[in-house]
Amino acid sequence: MPYSSLTHDLSYQFELAVKKEYTKDENYNDTLKIDGSVGVDFLFFNDINLFAILNGGMGYNTDDNVHLLFNPQFGVMIYEIFNIKSLLYYQPYFVNTEHIYNKYVIEHNIFIHKNYTLYFNLEKIDKDNDFLNYDFGLKYLF
Repeated sequence: MPYSSLTHDLSYQFELAVKKEYTKDENYNDTLKIDGSVGVDFLFFNDINLFAILNGGMGYNTDDNVHLLFNPQFGVMIYEIFNIKSLLYYQPYFVNTEHIYNKYVIEHNIFIHKNYTLYFNLEKIDKDNDFLNYDFGLKYLF
């Protein structure tokens, strides 16, 4: 989460993306979404932060059509040795006013250069049928 002397402990994010999301019908569809977030984190211990983020926005996919999104996050961020950062968080997901699912995430990032990050992510979607997703790769940061 970025830090600004103007906003102090507040963090913010803006996203315009097409990404896979689970729909009300438990399909894994491409969703066009635009959303924004504001969050805050607290130093819990030397390299451990607790955080809360409120995310909201709009999305479109073929199952849910145009819909409002609300998906807050609550979790912990751990800064480890050798430029490693891990996130563990819980995120309930709402479309319009309906609670769609709960998501539990573990993200593990290894910063191998100032512009390159190796990542490993695992997420569990808790719904009528449980889903387990994982991905790994190399990110270029610019």
